[in-house]
Amino acid sequence: MLSHSIAQASVLIDAGTLAVGAVGIAVGFLGTIIVQRMQTKASDSRLEREDALRLTHWHREQKLSTYAEYLTSARLTASAISTAEAAAADQHYQAEELRGRAGVRLSALEELESQVEFLAPTNLSALMIDLQTQCRATLDALWDVEEDPGVEVPSTRELPGLVLRIHAAMQEELGLSTSSA
Repeated sequence: MLSHSIAQASVLIDAGTLAVGAVGIAVGFLGTIIVQRMQTKASDSRLEREDALRLTHWHREQKLSTYAEYLTSARLTASAISTAEAAAADQHYQAEELRGRAGVRLSALEELESQVEFLAPTNLSALMIDLQTQCRATLDALWDVEEDPGVEVPSTRELPGLVLRIHAAMQEELGLSTSSA
């Protein structure tokens, strides 16, 4: 009987060892799964941060590109309107053609402004609207002076300064100016 009890105890010990081994394997397997999930979450988090950084960089590049295009157009428009004003004042034979070119430039600038308005903060938008308003008023007066020589044409002397203020505001918003550092 004693040998039977020893045999049963041995079987129970073996079963217990197997159970402990199975629990150990299960815990090890669960541990592996947990570690893999943590690594996956860390990898996903890193990828999300990289994607957010790429998106931020892309957005900044888009804004920089759009601002540069607008600024170039603003300079060309201000120059074209100043040239048209000078031609009208001198009664130059190409005054009408120069007014037409200035009108085309202003239309292009107005189209760009509609793209930039979604990117620009309020102070920059106000400067852009002011530039377009002054350009439009001068151009309209240049056309009106053709019919009535007594019409007063607004001076275009302020246009280059306004373009420079827009440029400075764009640089400040993008963090490119020394005053924003």
